[in-house]
Amino acid sequence: MIRMQLRGLCAAVLMLCAALPAQAAPKPLKYVLPEAARPVAGGRSVQVSVGQAELGSNINSTLGFAMVAGGAVGVIIEAGVGAERAQRAQLGITPVRRGLMDFDADQLAIDSTKAALAAMPWLEGQEPAFSRDATLFGKSDFLTAAATSQVAYFTYVYDMAPDFSSVNVSVGIAIASKAQAKKGQPYTRLLDKNLVYGQRVSSVVRLANPTTPAENAQRWAANDSALAKKALALAFTKAGDLIPRALVVTDADVARFNAAERRTIGPLGGKPMEEGPGEVLLFNPLPMGLVHVQTLQE
Repeated sequence: MIRMQLRGLCAAVLMLCAALPAQAAPKPLKYVLPEAARPVAGGRSVQVSVGQAELGSNINSTLGFAMVAGGAVGVIIEAGVGAERAQRAQLGITPVRRGLMDFDADQLAIDSTKAALAAMPWLEGQEPAFSRDATLFGKSDFLTAAATSQVAYFTYVYDMAPDFSSVNVSVGIAIASKAQAKKGQPYTRLLDKNLVYGQRVSSVVRLANPTTPAENAQRWAANDSALAKKALALAFTKAGDLIPRALVVTDADVARFNAAERRTIGPLGGKPMEEGPGEVLLFNPLPMGLVHVQTLQE
């Protein structure tokens, strides 16, 4: 009975979304930072946030589901019918997490950000401050207390694909101004429409020849999660490499990327920017930005 009711709810949601006007579709973030806006007097304070203490097990992973289902509609549907899948995901990821007890993902996020800052001295980023509070309000408090006129935020999320075929590291990049442009609460400075810049980069490390979710999870968990540790290290490092590239994307680059033919790799899709043996860099401004996909060499 519950399943039938949920199916009815899902159908209603889909019908409602189909009836929405075209302008209701979400818009990309401000993923082009004009060259004139890159330098700022006094430099920028930097905050690195990791709002999780362990590997994510969300069945709607950072990348895969968002790109397949198309945002909020898919989330609503999955929230209704995905309880059993979520339970299976928790069971599968528990052994992987156990092997990662001594794995310092927070330090990887900090190191990746420092490497990115070193590669773009024009940003004039200060020594990163680390925070476990990745909320809008926590970021707003940091912005209010900052000694600089702008703050650059790097918010990391790391998890596994719903079928355990990949490890995903995603970094939300935002630059916000300390000044309150219009009347409103301080947190509104962090809303997408008020950002100086906003984009996301993602690094996906896929298993070679993935099979079933259960078998994939076992491969990640084997030998004290050795494979998961290797993949996470690669994913964090590559995410850091992508940050400077995202911040210097121009309107001409966007036009060139969008002119390319769309490619799909597993559940991931986008316009290919670069491709090499076992890896590809995709551009998909809504919702994922730059997405690097590589196959793990075991």
